[in-house]
Amino acid sequence: MSTTYMRSDLYVWDVALANGDIRKLLAAQSPSGFTSPVTSAVRGVAYANGPPPAPSTLVPATAKLGDASFTLHVQGVSFRVGDVITWNGVAQPTTLVSATELTTSVDMTKQTTALPIPVTVRALSGAASDPLTFDLRLT
Repeated sequence: MSTTYMRSDLYVWDVALANGDIRKLLAAQSPSGFTSPVTSAVRGVAYANGPPPAPSTLVPATAKLGDASFTLHVQGVSFRVGDVITWNGVAQPTTLVSATELTTSVDMTKQTTALPIPVTVRALSGAASDPLTFDLRLT
């Protein structure tokens, strides 16, 4: 685990998970030591304080087979560094825009069947949010 100084009261850790992924964790330092969001690291998996991620809206929420690839915006609350968007159960490269928005790219050339697609946000702890539904249609 490496630590990067960000400013007088904020540090970033690169935590290597058991599966080889590297996750970034932010933590503030109070006069008595480090506080939230890191509470412990067990077997290479870091657990964060605070409420779980709660997505509420997908933008866009629908597309047609054959449409151009696009950026999916997941809006909600309690998003943090390390949260990952899952598309139909598969973790996607995710960008944290803010505590209320995550994004990922959707490659429409890989979408071959019209169906409702569950989209969740998985926290660094591994807990997944309730799913939102992306409507992939024929026309």
